[in-house]
Amino acid sequence: MVLEKMFASVRGAEARGVVREYRSEELLRDPVDPPRDWFMYVDARFNDALGLALTTKMTHDGKTEIWTRGSTFCFSAGDKVYDSESACGPWEPSKIKRFWVGLRPAEAPSGLL
Repeated sequence: MVLEKMFASVRGAEARGVVREYRSEELLRDPVDPPRDWFMYVDARFNDALGLALTTKMTHDGKTEIWTRGSTFCFSAGDKVYDSESACGPWEPSKIKRFWVGLRPAEAPSGLL
């Protein structure tokens, strides 16, 4: 009976166009300090693209803000991701020697990446 009510509620929300994304507290990386062991340097500018966001969570003490991650990645066309922190920031010719790999999505399809 409880499951039937839950599924009916979900179906009703979907019919109204209200779908809540599942958010996990298990993060891919620290949202403030980028990991040094990743192949690409993906700093806090890409938190949204990685699905990382501050989420309000209800606790017995009230509301608190915690970092969570969504279920999809969503990089945008024109995003620039390099393998080195030193390649980020304003461009200058000397930076060409500071990285090996740079990625820039030319097109960002809708849906899961």
